[in-house]
Amino acid sequence: MERLSKLMSCPVAFPSSSSVRPRWARLVSPFKLIGFPRRKTCVFSLIWKFKIAMFARILATAQHGLILHSTKKMKNFTLASLICTIALLSGCATQIKMSPTKDTYALDTSKESTVLIGLTLRNDYHPSYQPSPIVLHVERGDASQMSDRLNFIFDREGVDENSTETNYLARISLPPGKYIMRGISGGAGLLPFHGNFFTPLHEDLEVKPNQIEYVGRVTAVVQERKDGELRAGPMIPLLDQAVTGFSGGTWEVAVADNYESDVAAFRTAFPVLEKANVEKAILPPWDKKKALDWWQAH
Repeated sequence: MERLSKLMSCPVAFPSSSSVRPRWARLVSPFKLIGFPRRKTCVFSLIWKFKIAMFARILATAQHGLILHSTKKMKNFTLASLICTIALLSGCATQIKMSPTKDTYALDTSKESTVLIGLTLRNDYHPSYQPSPIVLHVERGDASQMSDRLNFIFDREGVDENSTETNYLARISLPPGKYIMRGISGGAGLLPFHGNFFTPLHEDLEVKPNQIEYVGRVTAVVQERKDGELRAGPMIPLLDQAVTGFSGGTWEVAVADNYESDVAAFRTAFPVLEKANVEKAILPPWDKKKALDWWQAH
């Protein structure tokens, strides 16, 4: 168990037993079955078992609504991902479900207002790996405490995924006050390659009391990165991040006022909003320099 945890560098819990190896370690290599030479079989078996271990790590992470992403410079991506994951798994960060849902029959905004966000994610750099959002990161005030970092977990409601892009109807409930929509973390692909990304938003958000607000449609596109631009995701693991395009790509983000079409989509997807009064409070344009400065500082 300890050897496995060190190998994976991630606090993922597997059944612990000193006499029984983890299942992934007992799997028979397919290369042995097809008659590879012994030396080549050993090498390919190690690679194959490592990919299985990484797959287990990805599944365990997804079950908690998390994704390994970095808020450090490229040389510190792995360490930052580990620290972030440990903090989230320990319960320091606040995880919140999207609200309202399709089953919500009444929406009470007396204590928490509702913010509606249209979201489009697209990978034009490596289009075979379209991004799927997992967590929307929102910070309260100066985020001096981990409890001020709010992680809204994307669900399967209001999502439209296809081969060219992912469209999502995000809904978050917040007490009145000032916040920062820090960004979105997620992933793309599964086996044999799975990449992680972080979409930087850094949008100031002021939530007014007792309201349902539409703040616009955020469109984020992965494009080929040029020198000096922020990366779409970490560099580690090298192969997975390169194949999915997140280490060699960068984000271009735009905020648009699609009030009519988006609010109509929200009303159709979530019946509780059908007759609700939805105010318009469009986010300011995306500041690429602000995102780059934050990326370099962290």
